[in-house]
Amino acid sequence: MLVNPDIIIPAQQANPIPIVVSCTNVPLNTEIRVVVHPANGPDVQAVGLNNAGTLAASTATLALNLPRGGGIIYAKAVTGLAGGAALSTPAGAKTRSLAETGWTADGERFAQIEITAALGGPQRVAYFTESGKRHEAK
Repeated sequence: MLVNPDIIIPAQQANPIPIVVSCTNVPLNTEIRVVVHPANGPDVQAVGLNNAGTLAASTATLALNLPRGGGIIYAKAVTGLAGGAALSTPAGAKTRSLAETGWTADGERFAQIEITAALGGPQRVAYFTESGKRHEAK
């Protein structure tokens, strides 16, 4: 049972509903996936690109058929690019790939970063090595 649902959709609300995801330091044109996990029934999801804005602040707008009732909604982005300020190259240069940072785990370079955030909640970060091993950031 959901005690505090993320959203409550009125019965008269027509689908699909536009969902706007705000991104910070996520490279433009990264695939953004929005997933709704309803209290009852299968997950519902939509995919779009954060193609409005800049690296520092961008948005993705997706059309999603939201199920009625309570549920949890979250957005996820997976990219191989290092877009944050700490990983930026000198002014005018290209953003580096995550593999170029030299970051490793168990002797393997990281190839992708996954950022997941629930509505109004903290973000979670995971790194994937070139062989696909997942490492949660703490």
